[in-house]
Amino acid sequence: MAAMLTPFAGWTCSLNSNKQCKPCQVLSRHAPVSDCSSLTCIQVVLGRDYPQETVDYLGSLYRTWAKGLLDWPYLDLPFTGYGRAKKAQRDLYKFFQGCVSEAREQLAHGKSVPGILGSLVAAIDEDGNRLTDSELGDNLLLVLLAGHDTSSSTLTNTMAHLQSNPHVMVQLRAEQQRRCVWPVLSPA
Repeated sequence: MAAMLTPFAGWTCSLNSNKQCKPCQVLSRHAPVSDCSSLTCIQVVLGRDYPQETVDYLGSLYRTWAKGLLDWPYLDLPFTGYGRAKKAQRDLYKFFQGCVSEAREQLAHGKSVPGILGSLVAAIDEDGNRLTDSELGDNLLLVLLAGHDTSSSTLTNTMAHLQSNPHVMVQLRAEQQRRCVWPVLSPA
């Protein structure tokens, strides 16, 4: 991974020329990133901040689920990867259920619920039906999978392509200088 991030090695942030930018800050337009390996998109999906321990715990459950979901044999036994994935999924659903209950209560009292969870809980189909708890859990896992794995895979492949094609990196830097209105990075 480090070799793929070489194009950004030694760059400094134009917001603070004394501070080295981490590659994750480059990719997030200087958004505060506490730990690139944690699953902070959980906070966006659920619409609230959580202590880092909770984010780490949920991230661990998510990674166990994503890693073992397609592990063969597909036996829901505690010693198989698939079994560990199913347990992690049940634990995530249990956590999500608490969030859903809280969101429904807030909506019942006329309060808005931020995040994707708020949109899913408030959704009503043409017949006046809301999503079931099971459907909400499935949708939340789907959004996390799409939001985390797809983004991280795309960014990793982008970094690999830029590392393998330095002329593309030069073009990218030139375009960034021409088009960007936010502070841009410059070589140290």
